[in-house]
Amino acid sequence: MSEDSNGHLWFTTYNFHVYRLNRYTEQFEDVVSLVGGVDSQHYRMTHCLHDGRGNTWVAIAGLGVARFSDADDASPVRIDAFFDAPALGGDVTAMYVDDGGDVWIAAADGRLNRVDAGERTARTLCETASPAFSFTADAEYVYCATADEVVRTGRRDGTLTRRRLARHRVGDLRRDGNHALQPRDGRL
Repeated sequence: MSEDSNGHLWFTTYNFHVYRLNRYTEQFEDVVSLVGGVDSQHYRMTHCLHDGRGNTWVAIAGLGVARFSDADDASPVRIDAFFDAPALGGDVTAMYVDDGGDVWIAAADGRLNRVDAGERTARTLCETASPAFSFTADAEYVYCATADEVVRTGRRDGTLTRRRLARHRVGDLRRDGNHALQPRDGRL
């Protein structure tokens, strides 16, 4: 479950419906049904992010990622853009929105994608050997972790740097107090 900037609640039910509860009307909206030609009864939300522009990004297993524009009134949610799962590289394994509004999407086949703020197309930045599961960022870079490498992408110039870990597996990606990245075992 997730709450957007206007107080609407987004969630998946046990029987795989994806809904938004409109806080003004107190009505449930089946958001997957907004994706054309889809039977909304068999899909679930795997990730949900809210950007600084009032958009909600929902990764839907088996479909892809939908960007919904959200009004701060009682009007129903509407789909603004849709990014198909096969074009992204399969189901989403991780998503991240940076402070500039760019959305970073990692897919099951190892593709790392970026959607620039306000754009309607995703760019594949690179492919990794295994799916990414975690993102973090600092002022200059966005970092993406897979089980055996960390990919660093320059936020301004898009320069990619890959750091493979030969003897260690990345279990989690975080920044310590000195802004250094550490895998769960403490060695990078």
